[in-house]
Amino acid sequence: MEPLTDKLSTLPLPVVVSILALLTAVRVSWKGDRSAVFRVLTEIIETIQIAVALVFLIIRPFIVLTFHIPTGSMQPTLDINDRIVVNRIVYRIAPVQYGDVVVFRAPVAADKKEQEFIKRVIGIAGDHIAIEPGSINLDGTILNHTDVRAILLTKNLIDSLSAPILFTKDGLWTGKRKIDIQELREQFPGKRKLLITPGHVRRNGTVLTELYIREDPDYIDVEHVIPPGHVYVLGDNRNDSHDSHRWGSVPIERIIGRADAVIYPFSRTKFIQ
Repeated sequence: MEPLTDKLSTLPLPVVVSILALLTAVRVSWKGDRSAVFRVLTEIIETIQIAVALVFLIIRPFIVLTFHIPTGSMQPTLDINDRIVVNRIVYRIAPVQYGDVVVFRAPVAADKKEQEFIKRVIGIAGDHIAIEPGSINLDGTILNHTDVRAILLTKNLIDSLSAPILFTKDGLWTGKRKIDIQELREQFPGKRKLLITPGHVRRNGTVLTELYIREDPDYIDVEHVIPPGHVYVLGDNRNDSHDSHRWGSVPIERIIGRADAVIYPFSRTKFIQ
C-alpha cells in the first residue's frame, strides 16, 4: 500500500486548489462568529491554507520536492524506500555536473509511461562513453560475475548467487569483505594463472574512478557520443539498473532536479554524493 505521505506529496493541482477553496469557504462561513473557539479555528485554517499554498504552489513546483526510491538501481548510494529531497532550482542557475544524481522523466524508449527515474550523470554533450566488463582469466578461461559467484558459493565464500561482486586488480569485494588474489588462487588446485580485470567506464578515453558503485559492470557498451542537449546516466548498482547503456541518453529538458539528501529513514539521513 502506498504510504499516506507519498499520496499527499503527489496531489494534483486541481485537488490542491479545491482544498484551498474549501478551507476559504469554511473561513468565510465562520467570519461572523466572534466566539473564542471559532476565532482560534479560523486562525488554524488560515495557517493551514498558507502552508498548503507555500508547499504545493511555490515550493513543490519551483524549489524542492520529495521522491520515493522504488528500486535498488542506485544501491549502495540509495536504498529501496529511501525518501530524498530533489533540488528543482539548481539547474536554472547552473549546468548539470558529472556525478550529479538526477531525477528525470524517463524517455519513451526507457519507459512507455515516462515515469520518474533516478540515476547518476556519467557523460554530458560531446563526451565519448564506453563500458567494458569485469572478468577473471583463469588459465585462459574467462569467468564473468555470474561464473565467479557460482564458484564462490560452492566454496562457501558468499551466501547467495545475488551477492554483489566488485572486481579490483588485486582481488574482489563481496559486500564489505575483500578476497585478495592470493586467497582466490588457493581455491583452485595447482599453479594456475589467474588475472583479474575490473570492469570500468571510459569517458573520452579515461577510466573513471567510481567509489560509489555496488559492482563493476559485467556488460559491454560500445562507444557512445553524447548528442547536444543530452546526458548519459547510469545507476550505481551497475548490473541491476535500467539506464543509458540500455536505451541511450536523456534530454536535459527531461531532468526534474538534482537529488541532494536522504531525509528518511532517519538512520540513513545524509547528503547525496
